Parts: sequence; C-alpha cells; structure tokens
Amino acid sequence: MQVLSTGELTISENNINAKIEYGLKDSHKFDLTDWADPTHSIITDLNTLITNASTEGRTIKRAVTSTKVIGYMLKNEEIVDVLASIRQIATKNTVLGYIRDQFGIDFVTNDAVYKIEGGDDTTHRFFPENVISFMDDAEFGKGLFAPTPEEVAVVGTGNKADINQFVYLSAWTTPDPVTTWTKGSAVYLPLPLDINSLYIGTVVESGD
Repeated sequence: MQVLSTGELTISENNINAKIEYGLKDSHKFDLTDWADPTHSIITDLNTLITNASTEGRTIKRAVTSTKVIGYMLKNEEIVDVLASIRQIATKNTVLGYIRDQFGIDFVTNDAVYKIEGGDDTTHRFFPENVISFMDDAEFGKGLFAPTPEEVAVVGTGNKADINQFVYLSAWTTPDPVTTWTKGSAVYLPLPLDINSLYIGTVVESGD
C-alpha cells in the first residue's frame, strides 16, 4: 500500500534503512484542496484529472481511498444536487455509482489497520486516510521474491531448506526453556509494471 499511496517504498527495520524510488513523475502527485468544503466542486477536480491523464494517453479506471474521503463526496452539495435531480439520495452506493457512470472510475476503500508487535495498542493505517490513488485498469504490478538470509546461509551446507510458497521455514530447539521454535521468513519487493499509470492525490483540508 505504501507504493500505491506514495510511489515509493521505505524500509526501516531489521537494521536496514533504505528508500526505493520507482520514478513516479512529479506531475502525478498533486493536492486536492477543500474537499471537506461541501461547496467545493469535486466534479471539476475529477474532470481535470481525467483530462490531464488523457493527454498522456491514459484512462483512469480505478481509485483507492478511505471512508473519510468518500464521506466528503457524500456531503458535497454539487453531487447531492445531481443525485436529487434524478430522484436519488446521497448514499455510498449512489455516489460511487454516479462517479462510475459519469467518469468511468470505480472507487474502493481501504481502511485496514495494523499494530506494531511489541508496541502499545496504537493502530496504524496501511493506506493513508487523506490520499486517493488513481490508476488505469491494467495490472498495476507484481511481487518479486528473493532468497532470505536464512536460505542463503544453508546453500552448499547440505542442510535441507524447507520453502513453502516463497516462505523459508526454519525450526530449532532450546534446552532451557525446553522449546521448539519455528520461524517463517520471506524477502518480497513490490514491482510496479508501469509506475506512471499511477496518479496520487492528497486531500488537503483548509488550514493544512
């Protein structure tokens, strides 16, 4: 989700600090201002995005965002009025249906969270709450797996490596406490097929 929401990948764990830049054009990152203002024209912003993408020969078909951003659409007066003119009220289904019919963009939300092992109960989002990632309908990317340090260490030693779906499994015992430990490890890197099929909008509220 980090690549999808930033166009970059930051690694900061296991004594590794690295940043991978995939080469997303600066023009593909932009601010979407005043979406929290019900009088702001979200429709104009979407039309501008579609026009800019079309000049590059691209067609926006998909978008990932948060429930919070969808909430701005639900309260937007221009969108509410359009729906009212066809005798519909603004719900998530009707608003996203209108966006799909009018602009050809399918919106989905990602509000999943995680906790850091060994930390407190603070939750963190996989996908930022104030971002919309727009894409075409082509496959965005693949995953590149590489040998783990554990796998490399046993190569040529005669020891058997147990690898299941690109995950290296290892087991060992300790005498005190008497325990059998099992660990799974993998090295995985997201690999966008065409990073510039991605357009990232940051929803900026007034005063930010």
